[in-house]
Amino acid sequence: MRVLALLLIGTAVSAQDPVDLAGWINRGVQEFKAARYPEAAAAFERAAAIDPSNVEARLYLGTA
Repeated sequence: MRVLALLLIGTAVSAQDPVDLAGWINRGVQEFKAARYPEAAAAFERAAAIDPSNVEARLYLGTA
């Protein structure tokens, strides 16, 4: 039972949203590689919203 609780806590901690541009881009790349394109596009949109002048985030968003 304790092992299950630790696994659930670990999953909840690792599922937190990124807080910076690089984190959202990395999340988008991971989602894209896993063929979860709507989730990837959403992550790239968040990255582009953080820094609208960032070309990398916009290119990734266009690809997704």
